[in-house]
Amino acid sequence: MENTDIYIGNLTWDTTDEELLEFLGSVGEVLNASVQRHADSQRSKGWGLATYAAPEGAALAVSQLDQSELKGRPVHVRFDRSKIENVGGVNIFVGNIPWEITSEQLYESFFPFQPIDVHVKTNMAGRSRGFAIAKFPNQELADAAVAQMNGKELQGRQLQVREDKAPHERAVVAPRVYVGKLSAAVAEEGLINLFSEVGTVIEVRMARYSSGQSKGWAIITLSSLEEAQLAIEVLNGREIDGQQIVVRGDRKRV
Repeated sequence: MENTDIYIGNLTWDTTDEELLEFLGSVGEVLNASVQRHADSQRSKGWGLATYAAPEGAALAVSQLDQSELKGRPVHVRFDRSKIENVGGVNIFVGNIPWEITSEQLYESFFPFQPIDVHVKTNMAGRSRGFAIAKFPNQELADAAVAQMNGKELQGRQLQVREDKAPHERAVVAPRVYVGKLSAAVAEEGLINLFSEVGTVIEVRMARYSSGQSKGWAIITLSSLEEAQLAIEVLNGREIDGQQIVVRGDRKRV
């Protein structure tokens, strides 16, 4: 994970390349820094890219300069992942991770399997979304990581580790999910509490018999497609009241 490239966001519109270079140079040698601009007007896009001479400099920038002020505005500093994400390899999904764990800490847990990269996914505010994607050089190492790390306890949480599905296999078309294999004791309130981990719950429709007894499944509507996808990735297979629930995209259309 020796990344030397960083992304800098929330720049003022008049920030120059020279000002960005000086700002980033406070923590290490910067090879280049540039504010990204529209090709036609040369107007700033409000963000920039930079490359440090060493990974340590980039790591210091992320840890020390993120949320610090440049020209009176707090900037977002994170690793630029575009190069890493274009590298070949086999991805695995790592769910139910501790909320406070960093990509670097999680990388150490997977180090025996020689990962190319481990990336904790975050929301726009920089907070963990509760899962990560790890990339490995080949299928054999990815399979070994899944076999040995799935179910392993990390900081009090049992990891959910499986091969990451291709986007077309996991896409959702509406912000609704089907939840199956529910025990009879699970009520609407419990589902609201559970799915609030991944987003805003708009509606819970529990399927019931005329007697009022649960049929063991429900349809949950969240506030966005992203939250519905996150629910599938994070909550599918979660054990609730002694049963592993199934969470998938709702196949009905409205």
